[in-house]
Amino acid sequence: MPSMRSTATAEPGGDHATSQPSDDVGPLRALVARFDALGVESYVHVDARGLHLGLLVVHGQRHQGLGTAFMVALTRLADQRGWTVALTPELGFGATSVARLERFYHRFGFVGNRGRRPELSERMYREPRPVHSVASRGLG
Repeated sequence: MPSMRSTATAEPGGDHATSQPSDDVGPLRALVARFDALGVESYVHVDARGLHLGLLVVHGQRHQGLGTAFMVALTRLADQRGWTVALTPELGFGATSVARLERFYHRFGFVGNRGRRPELSERMYREPRPVHSVASRGLG
């Protein structure tokens, strides 16, 4: 049974100029609930600028690949939706090194913001990547 710790929220309406319908978060809510049941606490929010990961904490079974599995699923969904993902690695909730967190997120394509995306307040972001489906390659 889900712990109900994790949340996925969206601003109503979305941003039609960037084709990011922020009210279309059903699959995101399902992903968050699935991992919440496994002990992965997260807070994600979608708005016109993209998806913001405000919290990712693996309770109990650290070093078992749950955080990696969550990030793979989250970035895959963001790619499918065309969402930029933004976050700020911080100490707390068991994290002991911001540098280690930055290396972890770098594995999923995150880069330092450093003013490149001034509309994002987070320190790291990841642009959506093209989704290559079997059908798009003429194999389906």
